[in-house]
Amino acid sequence: MATAPSPLPLIDTDLQPLLDQFVGGVNTTIGNLNSDKASLAQQRDEAVANADALRQQLAEVTADDASLAAKLKSALDQITGYQKQIAQLALPPTVYAGEEKFPLFLVDKKIPHQWIQPGNAGNSGGPAAGVAHGNCKWQPGAGPNGSTLVSIAPANIAPKSDDFEFYDVLPYPGYDPRRMRWDGDLYCQTPADWAASQQIEFQREHFGGGWQYTGAWAINPKTGLNYWAAAGKWKVFLNASGGNVMIDLGQPTNFFAEWLMDTVGNTFSPAFIVVNGQRIDCNLGPIKALPAAATRKEHSTEIQLDGKASALPYTVVFGNHRAEWQ
Repeated sequence: MATAPSPLPLIDTDLQPLLDQFVGGVNTTIGNLNSDKASLAQQRDEAVANADALRQQLAEVTADDASLAAKLKSALDQITGYQKQIAQLALPPTVYAGEEKFPLFLVDKKIPHQWIQPGNAGNSGGPAAGVAHGNCKWQPGAGPNGSTLVSIAPANIAPKSDDFEFYDVLPYPGYDPRRMRWDGDLYCQTPADWAASQQIEFQREHFGGGWQYTGAWAINPKTGLNYWAAAGKWKVFLNASGGNVMIDLGQPTNFFAEWLMDTVGNTFSPAFIVVNGQRIDCNLGPIKALPAAATRKEHSTEIQLDGKASALPYTVVFGNHRAEWQ
């Protein structure tokens, strides 16, 4: 019986190794391509991320440059401002003497050398509802050595006080002052007048550049010397030993005070006060000026007589007053 012949191989056995090698090479190439594709994709993602990081760094550098430029401009502006202030100290001071000799007016027209008593200054917002302000009398030349006598008759508005502010608008400085001074006699006519007083104050004030600089001292029968710390408050001034500086305004008293002004940093500082020839250096830090209307320009010198809630009248002597700035 004849046997069936074996089927012929599809590929010559001699060619099989070559085919296997070819297929293996193709598979390897495909694998390499896939690997290269993944690597390229990773490199692409890294490049995109690096580009984003570089863009962020560029933005930050640009912002830093702008911020640095702004800071440099601000610093240069401050330096220029301080240079101007230093130059001002070489100028002679502007002095107005005998200011107490000018009359008192009822209508405030902001005219230089006109004293005004605008109404109750109050230590708690003004007089009580329905209670009128008290009366005052301003008498230039009626006091010792041609000084002015200032008398007040406060209204009885207990428990509030009835306070009388008198201020004199001065010619506005042609430049921002570096310092202001108040000099003059300010005391009660008799010891009994001082006993009737609640507090007596004097001040120099400047409005300009959107800021209010108020340099002021108060003499209080109970707490002694007080300085104005802005933001609506007085602070007791203590001497080098930590004690109150008591001043008897029942006798002739002369004051000379200076305040330093920084119109670049918008601060002011009490520099010193001289009481009857005795100088007291303040050693106080800068006090922040208060914001004010940008359009307001005003320069003044002032005194204030505070009336007790018991409404006792009293009279003060105001003389030899010099208002100065530099």
